[in-house]
Amino acid sequence: MKHQLIEEYENIRKKGLDHVLGEHIIKMIKTPEYTGAIKYIATKLDSVFGLHTVYVAYVKTESGEKAIKIGYSKNTVGARFSEERWQDPFELVGIIHAELFPSLGAKRFENKLKNRLKEYKLIDKKTKAPGKGELFQPKYKEKILEEYESLKNQYTDVRGVKPPN
Repeated sequence: MKHQLIEEYENIRKKGLDHVLGEHIIKMIKTPEYTGAIKYIATKLDSVFGLHTVYVAYVKTESGEKAIKIGYSKNTVGARFSEERWQDPFELVGIIHAELFPSLGAKRFENKLKNRLKEYKLIDKKTKAPGKGELFQPKYKEKILEEYESLKNQYTDVRGVKPPN
């Protein structure tokens, strides 16, 4: 059987044998035939464990409204806005602030920051895409950055398993 390891993997998944899954994956990627999978696995692991950029950026929505967007990405801010996922309705106008955090810290920091800034949200009823809840009124830039600075140190060392996006 040419692809016996793949068939074994399929059976492990079908039967829910998670206790042997990790060892089997390691066995597979050590096999020369399957080492090409390492880069794909690493990409997923980057989402779960890798460093992420938390950013505050000026954007323009598809309706032409200017806003401040708070988010995080395993990519650079420029790369995030050029991904073209969901026919991204946000045009990056400029980066106000960006820095690296462990993935779980980035997720928790972004959530805390957005919750603390609810009163400054921009309500753009025309934009119908994920991320519109991360838009804030530009006139509150200083308040946003103050809150960012007051919270960030709580998340610089927060590590753990972050569910992949």
